[in-house]
Amino acid sequence: MKNGRIQTNRQWRLLSGLLILLLMAGAIVMPLSLISTPVAAQSSMEDGKMAVVGLDGAALQEAPGGKDVAQLTAGDVLTALSRSADSKYLQVKTERGVEGWVATSSVVVFGIDALPVVEPPKPATATPAPTATKPPTPTAQPSPTAQPTPTAQPTPTALPRANQAAESATEAEAATPVKAATPAGTGTATANAGEGIIGVVIGTGATLYDAPDGEALQSAPGAEAISVTGRDSDGAWLMVTTLDGSEGWMRASDLVVFGVDELPVMSGQESVEKPATASPNATGAITTTAAMAAIVQPAATVTTTTTATNTATTAIEPPTTEMTGTANVSGSRLNIRAGAGSAYRIIGKASSGEELAVAARSEDDAWLLIVREDLPQGAGWVSAGLVRLDGAVSELPASADEFTAAATTPAPGAPAPSAPVQATPTRAPAASTPAQATATPSASAEATQIAPATEAPTVEPPATAPPATEAPTAVAPAASTRTGATGLTGTIVFQDGRGGIHAYDLERGEVRQLTSGYDPAISRDGSKVAVLRGDGIYSINIDGSGERKVFASSDLITSPKWSPDGNWIVFTRMIGEYKCWQTEFFGCITLRELRERFPFAPPAVLQKIFLSGYDRVAIPNIGLTRINADGGEFRDIAALDSAQAPDWNEDGIVYQSKAGIEVTQDKPDGETRSVQWGNWDWDPDWAPNGGPIVYQSKEGPHWEIFSINPDGSGVFALTRPVTTLVDELPSNVAPAFSPDGQNIVYLSNRQDDNEAGPWRLWVMDAGGGNQRPLPLDMEIDYGFGGEQVASWGP
Repeated sequence: MKNGRIQTNRQWRLLSGLLILLLMAGAIVMPLSLISTPVAAQSSMEDGKMAVVGLDGAALQEAPGGKDVAQLTAGDVLTALSRSADSKYLQVKTERGVEGWVATSSVVVFGIDALPVVEPPKPATATPAPTATKPPTPTAQPSPTAQPTPTAQPTPTALPRANQAAESATEAEAATPVKAATPAGTGTATANAGEGIIGVVIGTGATLYDAPDGEALQSAPGAEAISVTGRDSDGAWLMVTTLDGSEGWMRASDLVVFGVDELPVMSGQESVEKPATASPNATGAITTTAAMAAIVQPAATVTTTTTATNTATTAIEPPTTEMTGTANVSGSRLNIRAGAGSAYRIIGKASSGEELAVAARSEDDAWLLIVREDLPQGAGWVSAGLVRLDGAVSELPASADEFTAAATTPAPGAPAPSAPVQATPTRAPAASTPAQATATPSASAEATQIAPATEAPTVEPPATAPPATEAPTAVAPAASTRTGATGLTGTIVFQDGRGGIHAYDLERGEVRQLTSGYDPAISRDGSKVAVLRGDGIYSINIDGSGERKVFASSDLITSPKWSPDGNWIVFTRMIGEYKCWQTEFFGCITLRELRERFPFAPPAVLQKIFLSGYDRVAIPNIGLTRINADGGEFRDIAALDSAQAPDWNEDGIVYQSKAGIEVTQDKPDGETRSVQWGNWDWDPDWAPNGGPIVYQSKEGPHWEIFSINPDGSGVFALTRPVTTLVDELPSNVAPAFSPDGQNIVYLSNRQDDNEAGPWRLWVMDAGGGNQRPLPLDMEIDYGFGGEQVASWGP
């Protein structure tokens, strides 16, 4: 699966690179104002526009709709010479000098309005050619989405349709059938719901929502390619499919995409299949998705009540079939929902043309109850407007039945993240080490998944390498304080963020101050704790004895972590700085990194197109280093120059970087490899014995905790907001595995009323279920600097 994702990502990124290059090149060579009327035909290639064949390839025809003279492949570069009056076809010349016509929808091209309009030749085949007419006076066109630069761009054409979008089968679900928009001056749109045009996320990233102005699902990094398959009525929101196959809506202003007016208008209720969201009846039956099932083995289901109104789900006897119908969708699939409304979660799909056994209707006749054996309880609801019945809908009995994804006991509620309040960080991001190497991770069979909140203003991240703080003064261990029962075993060492390191015995419910410092890490056997102070790394026995300085350094160092055998310590240190251009679209990027993105473009051209006008700034160069338990055998580890927050287990060292989550090895010839690409994927922690990796990721104004397999597959959200009806959403950060890999300790500022408040230590099952705060009444400071808050040992 990973190899397939890598191949797909490379193809999309290649095309997105071409798209960006075309966009920037167009900003240089194209006139700043649109030509108001078509000009006379010209044959000079110098007056043409560069075009690139899309992912599906293109047919070069002797005339629009005529005989094919050549088959063009994805990525072929063409020169667009002219266009038809309706702009649906372009006259082009290939690199070998062959001229012909291609469908505009099959290529990426900018500045089409600057091309001359010519009357195409009549095709030699019986296929009717578009009728040439006098060029119409251009009417106001819907504005394209926001560009990386404020420079006005000529009205562009539709981009090529992507195979991925077509294969993923866009879901059709509306009260009435989907209609295509009619763009001004170009005739009827031909885009279908199952097709798409290519877009690129702007440099600051974008958020994927389940509906326009709906709930946030996930974040997409800047410069990532997506497939756009529909729009709302005013074009402010676009239905998209991301590289990983996630479907939803993005703001048009967050994308670089053209040909929006060619897309079909969707109702805004088309569903995005979420991991598992609760239905409006609040039954609380929520299950783990297949993605998470691939990561962990399910353990016993935990039964709890999330609210006073939640009740256990009972099985409903499938109703009797009254008549048959046919799924009347084209190029898409029909959503089957748990209840009669688009707010209910999806429990199945129906294919185009599939025969449906219809049993009942909703009171308003807008939804039909169908019976199918493979559905969780044998029945579900579909939109009546997308089903062709063999009888009158009024002949069906009315029903208000609701169905769930599984007739099981509800899983516990998920904790909610919060909108982080920006604070000055005290540490560089890092991750906690898992503590024991004996058990494979398992999880509760039911992990709570609730859709995230609506996007709010983005909170800027802290500096990559915060300045070193003064070394806290060592203090004598304080007396133990009793807390309530936790039902857990082992010891959690944690920092309070103000210089104190504490040890929490979970079985006895006792917490005591261990020493002073930051970023505590307990060894795999639970005997030693490494802590960070301003003058180096210290080691102390878990009982508070034997404290000593292991490694003295004046460098900025953070995040010490023990190797699984306890013989080594890896940490982050600043080893200088490098300079990069602080761009709006790519972030801070070096010329070398830019050349890696566009290997066939001359460096001088790249610098002129992408970097002119931006400041070159100095960024800390951060790497990974390891020493032995006595502070000797110092060696740098193969890692990217932005490596932070390492965590070490039997399969290697995982760390965070500006390129996302990476894995490397403690070997002289070690190499780093990518696990997950994302600018906001921070603080990874690897389960014992090579299980899943957990990390925190920013979603709009709040942070959530995710799980991913080491090969990059199975991304799964472990936390989600419980509700968006709060003034400030809470956040979930700093995850760390228990010694057996079955639980995760983390920091959350979620309160009992689901508002954001003070930070507290929480625990959950490895699959995301049974989330609850620890009975620990202690103030904890957190500054969104990747602090290593907690580490769990035996």
